[in-house]
Amino acid sequence: MVEAVVILPAFMVVVLLAVQGAIWAYGGTLVQAAASQGDQAARSAGAPAYAGTQAAAAFLQGNAKQLVTSVVATSSIQSGDVVEVRVSANAESIIPWVHLPVTGIAAGPRQEFRQSA
Repeated sequence: MVEAVVILPAFMVVVLLAVQGAIWAYGGTLVQAAASQGDQAARSAGAPAYAGTQAAAAFLQGNAKQLVTSVVATSSIQSGDVVEVRVSANAESIIPWVHLPVTGIAAGPRQEFRQSA
């Protein structure tokens, strides 16, 4: 019986850490998916670079509103007409005073139509 006093709290801490790890991993997956959505929107022919930022933020607002907080989405056009969308956030924490950052980056060439010569 005395062993249970030691083993049970240790087991509960292990379960708590496992759940927190799963939340952090899922938050990272959602942030990466938001970056991919934003990249797809920003790469479309004629789309402005900020379209990626808006699409990424809208994706997280619709799919992960309570799972990730402090969302910062940026998009930029790199050399060679490559669009990069970067999304950073904090995964929700069930452990007090713990902040778990997650980041997703997606990049690809901008789509454009050229006339044949």
